[in-house]
Amino acid sequence: MAAAILFGFLCHLTMIGMVAVLAIWTAWLAWQRTAKVGRVVADLASIFLPGLLAVLPLAVGVFVGCRLFGFSVGGVSPFSIAAFAQCYGGMIRSLFGLPPWFGDGPYIVAACCLVGLSAGVWRGRRASLHAIGIIGLPLLMAAAHLPNLEFPRYFIISGTLLLLWAGEMIGRGLDARGTARLLAMGALAIVVSGSISSLLQLYQYGRGSYAAIVDEMTRNGATTYASDGNFRTPIVVDYFAARMDRRALLVPDDGMCTERPAWLVLEGDVDKQAEHVQPTAACALAYERADASRHWGFSGLSWTLYRRQD
Repeated sequence: MAAAILFGFLCHLTMIGMVAVLAIWTAWLAWQRTAKVGRVVADLASIFLPGLLAVLPLAVGVFVGCRLFGFSVGGVSPFSIAAFAQCYGGMIRSLFGLPPWFGDGPYIVAACCLVGLSAGVWRGRRASLHAIGIIGLPLLMAAAHLPNLEFPRYFIISGTLLLLWAGEMIGRGLDARGTARLLAMGALAIVVSGSISSLLQLYQYGRGSYAAIVDEMTRNGATTYASDGNFRTPIVVDYFAARMDRRALLVPDDGMCTERPAWLVLEGDVDKQAEHVQPTAACALAYERADASRHWGFSGLSWTLYRRQD
């Protein structure tokens, strides 16, 4: 367990969520077995203390790096209930290939209700794990107003448990007879057909054609650009520009009027971006839409490229 926790933290900080789910689940099982607080605490310590000690040097290293060398874990965006619903509901839609017709909120409600109902009907260790991970963890994240919840990867634990739950429910249905088997076969057909449709978009768009965007920006020599994603976008632009042996310099927001960047890169749904934008009211600076790069599902980001109007 300690090795798994350490390797998980080395991969991504979302391991915190998995540890929280396992700790709550362990506490619940221990309480059901003994109904003694002392025993629950002892079980938690025996299982998770080695993992905590294994991660402690990593945490100290990150802290020292932040304090002494300016290391940054990443950008931080404030909590938004709309972003929470969009990402968790979108995660559910993408996992099962469901259409976006009903919005994201109804999918969250439907998934939580079905998981809660099944936990009441088929009681057991796995049922409590599913309820904690699929219902409890997202509610805890929302109640704590955690930042960066517009990134679907922060719901990957709940999504993984949701897939395990769905597989178990479909398996129960296929093992049954009559209406239950027909419903399971219908659900399986919907998931398979929806997933095929979703994967076709992956083959079409991939993670986004960032190289093509950078190529268009820099093909006439070194250039300047501004962006609304000043943490992620420069990293990607610098990477592809270096591979092409070219150069593109990011202009900060407070320097747009003086340096007048030649290009503007906006993140987000390309279908919702305007044809013409004026990124600042401090001066007369206008851009027209020149190109766009779409992405699939939760992989990557869509970019819209604008050229400065002289």
